[in-house]
Amino acid sequence: MNQQTLSQKERVGKKKIVHSNWSTKICECCDEDCGMFLFGCICANTSVPQMFERLVSKGYCLVFTLVLWTSFSLSLTIPLYVYTASNIYGVLFGILSLVSFLCMSVFLVYKVRNRIRVNKNIKGNKLDDFCTSLVCCCCAHMQHMREDGLTVDTYSLTSSNAV
Repeated sequence: MNQQTLSQKERVGKKKIVHSNWSTKICECCDEDCGMFLFGCICANTSVPQMFERLVSKGYCLVFTLVLWTSFSLSLTIPLYVYTASNIYGVLFGILSLVSFLCMSVFLVYKVRNRIRVNKNIKGNKLDDFCTSLVCCCCAHMQHMREDGLTVDTYSLTSSNAV
């Protein structure tokens, strides 16, 4: 039986489906190193800009860290204004801070993900990178740290891959 006479169903059954070329899956956050999980999730406002500094562009770590921590802290004031002061401007300012925090986080994770994917010839495209960064921002950040070979013992801000 040659390849031309195989039905569509038989050809699909013989094809091996490859979902990704990442060394780990997106949700393997705590499988090996819980210290990196805690650092990557609890201190994401610091570790995300550090990954950006390591892999994408030097010189922006402090600025992005300050923006993330400030916008995150200001977004925590929303309940204060809602329940105690009923100040509509405070609520709007808090919501604006939350939106800027989320947008900046997704942008930084997207840029790091895109750089890793391009440098390591990983299957995917920019839309995949954006959707993963938007839906699973913290998990994607942890995957980037694992892909870069970072552990609690080997973590440093410098990398030879940065531009």
